[in-house]
Amino acid sequence: MSNSPALPTSPAGDTYMTRYHADQQANKTYMPFLEGLEDAATRRVVSHRLGDWKQDLFWMTAYFSVGAWSAIFLMFAPRLG
Repeated sequence: MSNSPALPTSPAGDTYMTRYHADQQANKTYMPFLEGLEDAATRRVVSHRLGDWKQDLFWMTAYFSVGAWSAIFLMFAPRLG
């Protein structure tokens, strides 16, 4: 273990980077690319529990809301050229 300072966390919980760094310090092993791609395409774990989403709820809601509204507003943007 290193004596590196603890990474900051958001009020809602750990960020992806904090979780990634914790996994790196714990020597977590990851799937090979193609195996991970297959896993992502076939695995479905549906959860409606707030506790499972609490850490990411704020940023996901903001990201997808802003993204959707931005796409709608782009329909009314002036054309270039």
